[in-house]
Amino acid sequence: TTGNVLSVKGLSSGTSYKLYVQAYKKSGTGYVYGATVNLTSSTNPAKVSLSVASGTRKATLKWTKTTGANGYIAYYKTSADGAWTRMTKTTARSYTKTGLTSGKTYYFCVRAYRIQDGKVYYGGLTTKTVTIG
Repeated sequence: TTGNVLSVKGLSSGTSYKLYVQAYKKSGTGYVYGATVNLTSSTNPAKVSLSVASGTRKATLKWTKTTGANGYIAYYKTSADGAWTRMTKTTARSYTKTGLTSGKTYYFCVRAYRIQDGKVYYGGLTTKTVTIG
């Protein structure tokens, strides 16, 4: 490639990749090579599949395992345009939120996260709405 940008397609979600980059230039009939730079990066985890069951003053969230995820973060909010509040950061794949108001609608979401070399990579948000029983 030429320039400073390289795009790699077809990578798997939640996976670490090592890239080796080396500059070169043509010199006469051969090439002169620069030092090799080693880079490690990761792709974001895939979105989870989420289900939410309403109970008496509670909601139970369950989600699927996502390849390469180090854990999951679950959030809720009390209105469509409200701000998300974190309920838990966990390695489990379920969580029960208690103390909710019967007859009120709540919004829940879960996202996977992955840590690679101190950097956090987040999967997309999967959201569900439920009215509490």
